[in-house]
Amino acid sequence: MKKIVALLLACMLILSLAACGGGGTPADTKPSDSGEKPSDSAEPAPSGEDKPSGEDSEAPPADGTASVKPLNIAVSEDHGTMLPQAASGTGGMVSVIRTIYEPLYYQRADGSFEYCLASSMDTIDENHYTIHLREGVVFSNGNPFTSADVMFTMELYHGHPRHGMMVGNIDFEKTKAIDDYTVDLWLTEYSLIQLPALAAMYIHDEESYNEEDLALNPVTTGPYEVTDYVVNSHIYLKARPDYWGEQPPIPEIRFTFMTEDAQRVNAITIGEADVAKIPMKDVEYVESLDDYSVKIAYGPMADCAYINVTPGGPFGTNEARQAFMMAIDRQAIIDVVYGGRSTAPRWPVSEYCTDFDEAKYANMDEVYATGYNPEKAKELAEQSGLVGKTLRIAVNGQADYVTMAEMIKYDLEQIGVNSEILSFDQATYFSALMDESNFDIGIYLISDTIGSAVDFFANYPLFFPLGWSGTERDEFVALGLKGLGTADEAARDEILYELATRFEKANIWFPISEFPNVSAISKHLGGMEYYLDGNTSYCNWYWID
Repeated sequence: MKKIVALLLACMLILSLAACGGGGTPADTKPSDSGEKPSDSAEPAPSGEDKPSGEDSEAPPADGTASVKPLNIAVSEDHGTMLPQAASGTGGMVSVIRTIYEPLYYQRADGSFEYCLASSMDTIDENHYTIHLREGVVFSNGNPFTSADVMFTMELYHGHPRHGMMVGNIDFEKTKAIDDYTVDLWLTEYSLIQLPALAAMYIHDEESYNEEDLALNPVTTGPYEVTDYVVNSHIYLKARPDYWGEQPPIPEIRFTFMTEDAQRVNAITIGEADVAKIPMKDVEYVESLDDYSVKIAYGPMADCAYINVTPGGPFGTNEARQAFMMAIDRQAIIDVVYGGRSTAPRWPVSEYCTDFDEAKYANMDEVYATGYNPEKAKELAEQSGLVGKTLRIAVNGQADYVTMAEMIKYDLEQIGVNSEILSFDQATYFSALMDESNFDIGIYLISDTIGSAVDFFANYPLFFPLGWSGTERDEFVALGLKGLGTADEAARDEILYELATRFEKANIWFPISEFPNVSAISKHLGGMEYYLDGNTSYCNWYWID
């Protein structure tokens, strides 16, 4: 049980660290960026030797020559380190990590997997696999990649106080390196999320591993290596001539950190950036530019209000939480923040989850069926004693979330509830949300690595406690764990229905909007691949002309 609990805590991190999609095992399928819901995969299937080149209709130069023009990318946030364990969010650092580090296999947006440092994987049974590793791979420091590095990386995560969950269901007593290029992998028991978790485990070099050194000078197996990293300024990469796979079409990538939306839009306007995250309000402007297009991607992610439900606190009763939920005009927030180009989920998590059934789950809770109702909200606020109190609304400083917080503050004022907005920096915000004493309402993403609502319900009460305790919470978590350990899809759906029903009594979070990941991209670029979390890898991008 403890191992499964540890593994569950990985889900929030995995989404930020790995290519995301449905459950399954490696298959040779390129990702989809259509925003369609992914489907669950089943057994492992062999993949080709090369990574997919992307989805664009244009092809890279026929003569195989790489353009000498660098790719300039505006990134919205820097975590101060290039350790994969520290990367999170959709601000761009995850994409940097994916461009230099590699896992055993990638998981694509359609739920399939594709081999990378592993060349194949044999399924003995649902808890036993033989992983065959790719030969001839070297790290950027020249050290050869072997099974010892895989075992080291698994042990590294296994002993980590926060990241041990990525290997939480691996049986370390049985799992062994058979030879330099073969790993005998055993699981303690079936889990829906363990194989996707391994797709998030970026492999380290055992011989040279040092966290302090790797923060600024990573040692990796990927197609690019770091030439210069100045914290909060830039990261420059160049293609590795000794890379095991095909040389990337673009030999140099320059990431520049621009925290303000206006900075990134201006960089697009004057042509300083080829790619940049932009706010939805600037989509029409960017689309009017001759050399840029806009990409909007959706996945199992939603902007969410996390609620501190500590007994005796402002939201200690479900009536108080329902008052808050009915007081929030989600459509107005979507109209202002996203220009109306998104929707409000009709259940507690994203409707892009693979197991969302509209007929079964949409509006099953009265709060979602009723929607915005300030009169009812005020009545519940008065009954629960919420009126007159001052709530703390926490944000990470990102412009969209600040706007959401300001609109929530206004909505609360209409029902007689005061609030103040507390701004944290991105580097500390994730940890701040893990301690509910820091806030009453916390605005952030709710997202999942495998696109499963069962995983949402099982993992988030563990990762973000939010003051929820007691028998009701323990039984809910146990049911979520049972769901993740259930291989039969029909039986797992029955558990999901029970979880959704029980959540009505808890309401420890409230989704505000499906999260749209918006990027401005030069029309002269091809080969784009976007994962379920809205991030990408630039390894296969190329200049069309």
